[in-house]
Amino acid sequence: MKKKSKTALGVVLLAVLVTAALAGTFRRYRIATNSCAPALMTGDLVVVNACAYDLTVPFTWKKLARLSHPGPGDIVACRLPENEPGSVYLKRVVGIPGDVVELRQGRLVVNGRETRQRDRDRSEGMTGDFGPVQVEEGRYFLLGDNREKSRDSRHFGTVPREDILGKVVLGPRR
Repeated sequence: MKKKSKTALGVVLLAVLVTAALAGTFRRYRIATNSCAPALMTGDLVVVNACAYDLTVPFTWKKLARLSHPGPGDIVACRLPENEPGSVYLKRVVGIPGDVVELRQGRLVVNGRETRQRDRDRSEGMTGDFGPVQVEEGRYFLLGDNREKSRDSRHFGTVPREDILGKVVLGPRR
């Protein structure tokens, strides 16, 4: 009888630990602006996986080990160098280390090729040109999908890898 109760207690403790770790791994955010419209609209709720790219201490952004790297098209949670500590922003990765990124006649061009970023690119119709900019090692070029309303790498430059906090893994389906 004692062996069964110890086993049950162990299972319960393991379940509590796993639940706590998962709760600290996935973070919910409500979208405050339309800078990533139409993919994410003001008021939408999204879930960010803090361990998509790095193993982190649950309930913190402290990184223990690198697991993978953000890729083109990923919507990531990040800190921005020009904003207050603790603020988290969501932007789309359009340039990874080594890429050359530019906007030509309102169209996104990466490494000389026009791209549509999963049909969410809202740059059509924009008149402003930008770049070309080569993305340095260890940095990423981030844009909001709603180019005319987004403050992004065109304004504050590329974002260091350590300032990318996780990947949006669940949000509205549009």
